[in-house]
Amino acid sequence: MRLFAFSDRGRTLALRIAQAMGVSLSSDPLVTRGALPSLTEAAFREARALVFVGATGIAVRAIAPHVRSKQTDPAVLCVDEGGRFVIPLLSGHLGGANDLAAEVASRIGATPVITTATDGRGLFSVDVFARDRGLVIADMEAAKDVSAALLRGARIPFYSELFYDAAALPPELEAEGDLAEIREGPAIAVTWREAQEARVPLCRLIPKRVAVGIGCRRGTEEGAVDFAVRTAFAVAGLDPRSICCAATVDLKKDEPGLRSWCGRAGLPLHIYTPEQLMEAEGDFAASAFVLETTGADNVCERAAALAAAGAYGGATRRLFGRTAQGGVTIAAYVHEAPL
Repeated sequence: MRLFAFSDRGRTLALRIAQAMGVSLSSDPLVTRGALPSLTEAAFREARALVFVGATGIAVRAIAPHVRSKQTDPAVLCVDEGGRFVIPLLSGHLGGANDLAAEVASRIGATPVITTATDGRGLFSVDVFARDRGLVIADMEAAKDVSAALLRGARIPFYSELFYDAAALPPELEAEGDLAEIREGPAIAVTWREAQEARVPLCRLIPKRVAVGIGCRRGTEEGAVDFAVRTAFAVAGLDPRSICCAATVDLKKDEPGLRSWCGRAGLPLHIYTPEQLMEAEGDFAASAFVLETTGADNVCERAAALAAAGAYGGATRRLFGRTAQGGVTIAAYVHEAPL
């Protein structure tokens, strides 16, 4: 959290907020107007939340050049110098600004001012639903359509490839067992697939639960890994945004292309010994050549199965088996823990 104040009174309140929230400040929150633009730019890149103690106009002008997307922008709050009101200005749902505003307000004895439409009426928020369950919203415009339908008083058909308790769904959602049978939309579908057989506009929520196992030749470049993954997922009709991690054998742990691809994609790379791979349970395509080369009869499938199970523990399912492309082998498994 980064705090900004523009007067001695504001600085006192900013320090109080930091103490109440358990935040260790790396610098004095009191800043000059001249320094604010560069400090705000840095905070947008590095911090999860920005808190301005002062006028909303100052905060709005400071953040305006840096606002990009509600999926990536940090939470931004504004607190008046008197400590009476806490106002979420940006990323109320996905960035958690609404929740943060409520928490800050409760700790300093202020009133949170929540202005997002669904919250104002106490309605279901697809943004918060996705955020709290590790789901990626495929299309923000589709999410807006869902919110607009809710504000009109509509119930939203809901379908999920993951098991869920229908009785625990918010009252605004109506459980559906077959996506193709939904007649009125927009609808929500929890799925890692790209192609859908829906007859209505669809807001896809992508479970980030797919582990990819990767094997490659020595010296394989990052571009070749990326192309192989994208090709395999396209052929299988899967959305690559569903990938939560990659995995391989320890023999490949220092491959620059594989490491670089994981780093650029923001994915952890799980490394397994041949002995660990051979302990994976399941039906895997065995290769005598791969066994001789790596010590395991299959790298990509076994690694994907282990990584998918390790992410949550429990049941996994193969989405596609060993697929070769340009010296890279790919396999994908998904973890099927309940939603």
